[in-house]
Amino acid sequence: MNTPTNKKPKLPIRFFWFSMIFIAICVAIANCEDDKKSGKEKTHSGSYVDSTLNSDTLRIDLKTRISNTIISLDKTNKDISESDLSISDIKITAALLKAYALTIQEGNYSSDTEILKLTSKLKSKLISFQKLILPKLRKQYYKYIKNTLWENDVEVSISGKDNTILSLSGHYFITNKNKAECQNAIYEMVNLLRFKQIRYTWYNGQEQYTYYNLETPKDSDIHY
Repeated sequence: MNTPTNKKPKLPIRFFWFSMIFIAICVAIANCEDDKKSGKEKTHSGSYVDSTLNSDTLRIDLKTRISNTIISLDKTNKDISESDLSISDIKITAALLKAYALTIQEGNYSSDTEILKLTSKLKSKLISFQKLILPKLRKQYYKYIKNTLWENDVEVSISGKDNTILSLSGHYFITNKNKAECQNAIYEMVNLLRFKQIRYTWYNGQEQYTYYNLETPKDSDIHY
């Protein structure tokens, strides 16, 4: 079996997201001097706050955000396995996990006992939530890519504990070049969703396959 080296993807579907990131960077640069003049400082999570605010105000704000995040987690619909999700829905749900993790990171820097207690509660809830939701998101992505690649005569299957292995089979993958191009195309999403391995064969039932191992966090890991 061949074990190719992962490469950072260059895919059309990422154009919109790169455009949004580029715009955000431009806005951040444009506002940098204004932030300094207005007394804004960067927090540990990367957000900006007004340094003229007193510590009590900042503490209450953080406490409120952590409390609201706990409420949001409790209210988030966890049963997403029945209806198909769009690729945008999958990305948004995965991005929420990142936002929750950053809130925990900020809470961990606090010296306030109540905030630390709330942060610990949020961390416990997020770990349970991730262990439940990530396998379902991987299953949703499998369904999405299966429907998308059907027109190209590519068969897709999912396996492994908690849906961590994605397998693609079709004559398109008879060349290593096509395997690498496909891996580049899906690299961002399979990493975001914490897949562990991607396999390629050029006909269904082929015993030997090319695979890419992914060094992604466990579903229980809080990834900042």
